[in-house]
Amino acid sequence: MDGTIIGYAYNAELQCLEQRIVTRQTKLDTTGLKILTLNIKKVYFDEIMSDTKRVEYRELKQSMLNKYTYIDESDGKRYLRRYDALRLYVGYQKQRESALVQVVDTTYADGVVAYHLGMVLEQAKKVDALPCAST
Repeated sequence: MDGTIIGYAYNAELQCLEQRIVTRQTKLDTTGLKILTLNIKKVYFDEIMSDTKRVEYRELKQSMLNKYTYIDESDGKRYLRRYDALRLYVGYQKQRESALVQVVDTTYADGVVAYHLGMVLEQAKKVDALPCAST
């Protein structure tokens, strides 16, 4: 009530306080950027955040063809879509880690699109819930 518990929310189901996602503050203006949103496994997300994974791969399946490519109306050929950044989400939960990562190049080989990653522009971390006090 006095404002000293900041960044926490009460989880009625678990009957405890949970810390909210903390976003690193940036003054990044994403207006005009082409951003591709992808879900990613935690292990790969952590590798990208620690700068050990520099390329994110996506198989070019028929169901996702329009997400990764487009057809040029002038010549009727299919080309890779170019993105400025990837918005990566860990899993499918509402409260999840995410990051905005720069794309420096996009390549295609053997049915796989490769997004060559640059610097992390923005990151939001999920912090685990506080242990509930037994009553």
